[in-house]
Amino acid sequence: MVPGKGSKGKSYAEYQAEKTGTSWKGKLKIAVDALIPQVADFEELLRRLEAAGYELKRGKYISCRAPGQERFTRLKTLGADYTEEAITERISGKRIRAAKAPRAEKKGVSLLIDIENSIKAGESRGYEQWAKIHNLKRAAKTLNFLTEHQIEQYADLVSRIEEVTAASEQASNALKSM
Repeated sequence: MVPGKGSKGKSYAEYQAEKTGTSWKGKLKIAVDALIPQVADFEELLRRLEAAGYELKRGKYISCRAPGQERFTRLKTLGADYTEEAITERISGKRIRAAKAPRAEKKGVSLLIDIENSIKAGESRGYEQWAKIHNLKRAAKTLNFLTEHQIEQYADLVSRIEEVTAASEQASNALKSM
């Protein structure tokens, strides 16, 4: 297959290389992120990138090329935090790049999917199957939670909720008094 013909995006290897910072784009992102706290304005950032060995091409969009890289990479293609306006805002402190936090398993309440009344489930057999499995996993997590916290009856659950609510209110009042 000819690269770019019929394919919808980058290969998994390219995605992983970019994610880990071993691709040209990943290295450029790391360089820009490292320089932003050290510079006073966008022009100084560009000068520092040139000093670091990047070749710059100025046009409608700013493009950079690292030593050994074949093609230029537009800064805007690195993501929403790398457009000229976004970088300027990040330098001035008006914008903070949201660091991606590792996805933790949610411990909060999650509702089950009502398969009987779901429009999607009626249209797609695959979605219906996924929803059934999703609901089974949710039920299993709920049962595990109840078992771990020794909640065997509804009255135990109600008393536990009252305890947590009282502790939350007490903490809230302590914070307010401070």
